[in-house]
Amino acid sequence: LEDGRLADFGALMYASHASSRDDYESSSPELDVLVEAAAGVDGVLGARLSGAGWGGATVALVEARAVDTFVRR
Repeated sequence: LEDGRLADFGALMYASHASSRDDYESSSPELDVLVEAAAGVDGVLGARLSGAGWGGATVALVEARAVDTFVRR
């Protein structure tokens, strides 16, 4: 992050979500849909479940120019 490598950080967020889902089964179909939907928005760099899992929260890294589009979707 200090080097401004936000796209790399976003890729790690997606990988972390996949690991939580596949290795620990701590995701849910609803969270997976939210992460997949976020990935489909231009300007979203990464997304993953948040917290301990098995809940209903995700976090996304969104470029400032894409925030309005992200919120509308």
